[in-house]
Amino acid sequence: MVGSIADWTDLFKQAYAACRPGGYLETIEGSPVMESDDGTAGEAMSKWGNLFIEGGQKIGRSFTVYHDGTQKKAMEAAGFVDVRVRDFKVSVYYAVQTNEAGRLKYDES
Repeated sequence: MVGSIADWTDLFKQAYAACRPGGYLETIEGSPVMESDDGTAGEAMSKWGNLFIEGGQKIGRSFTVYHDGTQKKAMEAAGFVDVRVRDFKVSVYYAVQTNEAGRLKYDES
């Protein structure tokens, strides 16, 4: 939903109102900036992410929700308590067909 929400606090207030006592909300947003452990992401991928960030600034929508901690702040402002943030590293590449568990597979056919 990154780039499409004008007011995250308002969105989470609506979600809070829809939750029953003891209910919870799960949400995930990623970074538009591609990074790699070994530095192979390259300049083009870095530029791609920065173009999203710049474009978002021009239209008044944030693409840095992850980096700014926007969701956690907005959830707390909406009334959610015990808000937890968990970071995940996700592999994004054209995977070779393999039987290794946990690998993302991409089929170009």
